[in-house]
Amino acid sequence: MNYRKTLKTCALALGAAAVLAGSVTASNAQTPPKKYKVYLSMSYSGNGYQTETSNLIKALAATPPYDKLVDLKTVISGTDVQAQAAAYQSMVSAGADAIITF
Repeated sequence: MNYRKTLKTCALALGAAAVLAGSVTASNAQTPPKKYKVYLSMSYSGNGYQTETSNLIKALAATPPYDKLVDLKTVISGTDVQAQAAAYQSMVSAGADAIITF
């Protein structure tokens, strides 16, 4: 996957969270916007592509306006399938609004 396509995908994912936040806050302007729980789920971290993509997603989440809308957490579960399933269950149980996985 090339850099531009990765950037576009990440921006769309975070943009979707921003659109959701905007639609929720438009109905009640007095209430501060909810920070969406977004998880970056990685089964493995160690090659250049995953490191670059992870850094890109983290940078986007820390950039306005997303920094006020998104609470990004990274989960690295390893290559064990049972650990991966348990990680997804934990993210869902914790109230994840979105899970970015690759």
